[in-house]
Amino acid sequence: MHCTINSFRRLWQAPQALVIAAFLLLMLPGIVPAQLWLEVRSVTVPTAQAGAPVALSVNRSIRRHFHADWDVLVRRRSPMGWLIVCTAHGGGDYRPDAVLPENLTLDWWTEGACPTLARGTYIVTTTWEVETGLPILIPPRRVTAQSNPFIVK
Repeated sequence: MHCTINSFRRLWQAPQALVIAAFLLLMLPGIVPAQLWLEVRSVTVPTAQAGAPVALSVNRSIRRHFHADWDVLVRRRSPMGWLIVCTAHGGGDYRPDAVLPENLTLDWWTEGACPTLARGTYIVTTTWEVETGLPILIPPRRVTAQSNPFIVK
């Protein structure tokens, strides 16, 4: 009888382990946060002058090396809503020891696509598509940061 109980336990434990492994593989992509690679706490833009460089302040942490594609949308408030006035797209490698320029500008942030802005109220939205390095287990993660509404005089 002792052999029968042990045999039953082994038969029961094998499917349990497979079910747990399958569950973890299915759930892993949904439970791994983008902040393991990149955390952007804020993008702040002060009031700017029309035709002059627009300053930015970005509070971010790069936690590990990764590659990401990024998109920047600059929108101006209009009577009908927020109108896209400038877009930029690019990609690059990110490292934990990387620092932003001391005098960060929208021109630099958009790689020259948005050097200056006309008068109005704007917001800047930046989205990174972070490649995790484990595409089968953890698909790319998306991080989006939106600036404060800011005025260009």
